[in-house]
Amino acid sequence: MNKKKLDINWFSRLEKFNKYGVVLCFDAEFKQFEKQKKLFFQNKIKNPSFNYYKLSDVSIREVVMALEKLWKDIQKKEKNQIVREAYWGCIKHNITVANLLHQAFLKKMDSYLYYSIKAFGAPDINIFYQDLIFIRNSITTGKKSSKKERVLVAKKLENSLEKMLKLIKNKKNKNVYKKEVKDKILENIYQKTQGEFQQLLQEERIYEAQEIKKVLILALKKFGIKGWGVIINKGASDNINVNHEKKIIVIPHNRCVDASYLYVVIIHEVLTHILRFCNGLQSPLLLLSSGLAGYLKAEEGLAVMREHCIMGEHNNSKLIALHFAICLAIGLDGTKRNFREVFEIMKNYHYFDYLVNIKMSHEVALEKSQERAWQNCVRIFRGTDCSTRGVVLTKDLAYREGSVHMWNFLQKNPQEIHRLDAGKYNPMDKSHRYILDQLGIK
Repeated sequence: MNKKKLDINWFSRLEKFNKYGVVLCFDAEFKQFEKQKKLFFQNKIKNPSFNYYKLSDVSIREVVMALEKLWKDIQKKEKNQIVREAYWGCIKHNITVANLLHQAFLKKMDSYLYYSIKAFGAPDINIFYQDLIFIRNSITTGKKSSKKERVLVAKKLENSLEKMLKLIKNKKNKNVYKKEVKDKILENIYQKTQGEFQQLLQEERIYEAQEIKKVLILALKKFGIKGWGVIINKGASDNINVNHEKKIIVIPHNRCVDASYLYVVIIHEVLTHILRFCNGLQSPLLLLSSGLAGYLKAEEGLAVMREHCIMGEHNNSKLIALHFAICLAIGLDGTKRNFREVFEIMKNYHYFDYLVNIKMSHEVALEKSQERAWQNCVRIFRGTDCSTRGVVLTKDLAYREGSVHMWNFLQKNPQEIHRLDAGKYNPMDKSHRYILDQLGIK
């Protein structure tokens, strides 16, 4: 592959703006987060209120001006049309995100939702309908239980769902996934891993944070990924995630996972997010390491799709949760909701899942469902005032909708599977495929 970097003059200038992304700017201080949670759980406040200390009116305006200046310079000096097209898409997206941050700073919620949808998309009502059908089907088990509390929570959740289903009936109910496409994706995974860590799928044990760290460090080493590290962090999130700017995998200090899920983490974080980053750096276009405009839904969709191929789709409850919550807040069923209103529905949703599907005791299920519903709502209401009904951050649609859309695309275009990890691009976007073709990435 050509080692010349076509965008060497522009990449570092654009990279400066990654720290102004929603994940970093919507980072509330841990003490503030815990205080709000305590008051919320005690019903002393109706909705939480977070101060995002990294937001600044001046800095946001400066970002927009600098992005506009970068584009003017590219127009004047860059002759390569591929570079121009790729950078214009990213600059437009970054300006949209900056405008989103500005609306959060100004607390203009209607404008906030507008820019969120412009940057990350609006929910697909057909997929929301599929969420409802999935949950309703799982309720059948709960209604057959001999335990009274399981039957009661199943009926309570069912009543809410039936009202929603009546309002959005006759939508597309099911996606059909071809076995041959799944087999090709699995073959692609096993070629990359060369059988490493597959023994985790047979283990029956729980890994705590320190053990997870050791396995992930080994995975980085085994797959030849240099310059990356793994840290354990005491923070608000309970998710294992990747920080591309600092080149680290972040593990929450209290995180525990079973062995098979740890294998999925390796596939999701190391062999999807980090591998695409590293391959992008090795490509002729450095921008493929941070991502072409609109790559996110494809990347998260690819990571989730690979999880499904390995673990099966028998339990989609965690994946569906965030998508379901966003749709509830926006009001795809006709009722817009705020933080508290979404929280109450999600608490019932998770309580049912823990009680009936995971077989937890009533007390443990109640405690965990409250915590999980809180985490869901904190994620989707980032940047909002948490009180305005119908306003959320739609960024997390990428997981659920990305996986559905990627499945559908790859079933029609299986030839694209072999280059999915070439960098951070969206294979569903014709212009992205054209860029890779022109770069000689076949």
